[in-house]
Amino acid sequence: MSRFFLDKTVSVYRFALVSDKEAYSLNGTVSGHLQPMDTQTAIMQGETPGQAFRLFTEQGVDMKVSDKITIDSVSYVVSGKEEFNFWSFPHTSWKITYPTA
Repeated sequence: MSRFFLDKTVSVYRFALVSDKEAYSLNGTVSGHLQPMDTQTAIMQGETPGQAFRLFTEQGVDMKVSDKITIDSVSYVVSGKEEFNFWSFPHTSWKITYPTA
């Protein structure tokens, strides 16, 4: 995947045991590209339109479903992952949503 396409720095937080307490702690950063999910796709995937997004990254990045991420000071939760290899552009598409209260 072209690195020019990956225009956002994504902070990845993973749920872990920290000082005898479970909490999210910074796991690292990755580069990605954020796009809103279209209304039809969001509805078909059981998401609220306007609340679901796709984050595209290179394959093999250290992110998992259930991680929390921050992009431009906005928090999201990773809720899905799909691997693609179109033409010579292998990449991962992550489904992300705003965290629930």
